Amino acid sequence: MILIFFVVRPKAEGFYSDVEDYADYPVTGKPLLGSQFLLCCDFVAKEVLHVKDSLKGIKAKPWEGKKLTHIEEGLDVAENVNTAILKGKYGTILIGDNVMYNGKFRKTCGKTLREFFDQGGTVILYVGVGFVNMPAIMNKMFGCSWGKFAYGLESFKITEAGRKQFNLGIDEMYESRQNMLEVKGMPQDQIMFIQIPEEDLETEAEPDQPPKDPMLHCPVAKYENKRGGRVFWFGDAYGGEEVPDLLRSLLE
Repeated sequence: MILIFFVVRPKAEGFYSDVEDYADYPVTGKPLLGSQFLLCCDFVAKEVLHVKDSLKGIKAKPWEGKKLTHIEEGLDVAENVNTAILKGKYGTILIGDNVMYNGKFRKTCGKTLREFFDQGGTVILYVGVGFVNMPAIMNKMFGCSWGKFAYGLESFKITEAGRKQFNLGIDEMYESRQNMLEVKGMPQDQIMFIQIPEEDLETEAEPDQPPKDPMLHCPVAKYENKRGGRVFWFGDAYGGEEVPDLLRSLLE
């Protein structure tokens, strides 16, 4: 089962909070893994995955014929999502970064998400908005080793680790706007796509121009634990043409 949720950021006092509130998360101690699907993310479902009519039972690839449910978006999404996870029906959770950045959401669902991951569940962070300290939040919650946040219009190529994960024939993403991770210090097996250096692209730059900053970035990353639990960073900012296929492959 897949749980997808992504809400519009409300203007509410105390909406944002730092990563320290993770210490206040409750412990559930419940088995949390299942195999059904739950959609509660209208933006990603409709605009990125091209799923239609999510409230009435979806019949769209790759989920045709599978049972799907939907959680209404709103300010009570934290309680609704936490309750849904605790039912133990889901195997994959797709969450928007504006939801994860919500301090109330993390306080309500953070420990549940971590236990879900520890038990072998998959958590996909869809980074459509972009917050500078989001990598630090994910590193603290799940134990990732992800680099600093960056944003830019770049071209990317798949890595060896990415090819093992995404066997789709998608080898490159050209001129794609991405919310990225700095790869310095990141383990190679966590980097799915990597920025193509400027000098490797066909440009009209003069040959005697000095090379630019060699710091490279990663738009898609994966951290995996020993039980098979996975956390993905999916940094697409504007729904590039490769994004639906890459995301669908994680949700099948």
